[in-house]
Amino acid sequence: MAGGRGQRLGGRDKARLCLQRRTVLDRLAGQLRRVAGEIIVVRARPRDNLRLPAGCIRAWDQDGSQGPLSGLAAGLARASGHWCLCVPVDCASLPDNLPAQLARGSHQGGYAQHRDDHYYLHALLPRQSRHRLATFRRTGGRSAANACRTLQLAPVSIVGAHTAWSINTPEERRRLHWQRKVIKRC
Repeated sequence: MAGGRGQRLGGRDKARLCLQRRTVLDRLAGQLRRVAGEIIVVRARPRDNLRLPAGCIRAWDQDGSQGPLSGLAAGLARASGHWCLCVPVDCASLPDNLPAQLARGSHQGGYAQHRDDHYYLHALLPRQSRHRLATFRRTGGRSAANACRTLQLAPVSIVGAHTAWSINTPEERRRLHWQRKVIKRC
């Protein structure tokens, strides 16, 4: 999912941020290639000129102002596989076995948890859950936490979770920079 407005980062497009001389999108696509059959990049800006990494499929979030659940819905609608791994673009680092770990959740899938932090948008779920997600959204649901409950995704404690799982605030950007994982705009 790469369609957010990046408001907490001053409106910066997270997909275009650089980490160790590569955009976070390029880095994430490289990590996902090892575990995913197809990589779908969901964007909210129809006139967007973002260059996608080779082999990635673009999906448009037609309802981009409705938050991350509309991006999740767009990705599930475009996916062809039975199981879908959802991760936000601002993941600077993912465990290689994230799908296997999330598969421990329940027969409906799981979302990531590390210590007391819940990462509702780091999830493994069946593509067919898009129907229940659509119903949830039609009835006014916007919370990712409530969506995970509605979809019966179980929290899964993730081994190997990294402090750079998300880049949401200037403080998190500074922390990455301090860890010598220099992040800037490409």
